[in-house]
Amino acid sequence: EKVHSHGGFTFETSRAPILSTPLRFAWKRELSCFQGQNLPEALFGNNYVSVHHAASNVRISFTALECLRSWASLDVKPVKVKGAWEEGGRQHGFMGAKARALDFDYTFTNRCTGSVDVAESAGAELPRGPDMSSVVCRKALDVATGTARLRKPLCKCKGEGGRVPFCGEGSKKQANVFVKPTGVAPTLSDPSLSSAPTVAPPPWVATDEIVDAESLLRGNKGPPEFWDIVPVFEDDLHENGVSLMKVSVFVGKEFWLVNFRFFLRITKVMARVIDTIYTCRFEG
Repeated sequence: EKVHSHGGFTFETSRAPILSTPLRFAWKRELSCFQGQNLPEALFGNNYVSVHHAASNVRISFTALECLRSWASLDVKPVKVKGAWEEGGRQHGFMGAKARALDFDYTFTNRCTGSVDVAESAGAELPRGPDMSSVVCRKALDVATGTARLRKPLCKCKGEGGRVPFCGEGSKKQANVFVKPTGVAPTLSDPSLSSAPTVAPPPWVATDEIVDAESLLRGNKGPPEFWDIVPVFEDDLHENGVSLMKVSVFVGKEFWLVNFRFFLRITKVMARVIDTIYTCRFEG
């Protein structure tokens, strides 16, 4: 974990190992993933970047959970590869013969731009783990009309509520009991949050001003006051490309800049880059 304060702002970054298998099941339940819908292979669920303004308590934060919430709700149509990897010898693998049949976005494309809220500190109560507050809209299934046909199950239908239970310690009799993983943020129903006031962050205001991030970086004098690159997730699409998301933080003497980037490359098919850039001059 790194913390740096400069010009009235506090910059905090944290790096941790990828999520374990039990926690991945907890995340899939949080995001309402159906059977066969996977999460990124390298998911850094405990990594985060936070920028906190001391005078106003406004905080901009970036976490993996917010990214995957955006991915699940965006529900982009899967990319049709049309046998693009047959020459590469992977035609019988996941991304070769089966990719055309996948009915979910296996590239993890999302339009997450980070979260803006009001907090007392940079790392206070960031959404870094399942808290049962994700609401993911799914397409309605019309089962009352039309020709009857079998469909894929939406879940494994185990435990209460038709969901796969969280993995936790205990006997077999407790296998279907909800066990909250350690390090998970409190839910809205916790007594500790019942008396906490809710303060809305200031609204965004549209502007015609164009920020030239490259000119700012080239014009910085001397070494940076602080910089870091924090991975959010990465998946190699079964050796047929790469899908990744990362946060880059740069703090100079006169400004700070945060670049939140989603990058996708599917070999011989397409490439996609979605950038979100935050910047602020200290004198402003």
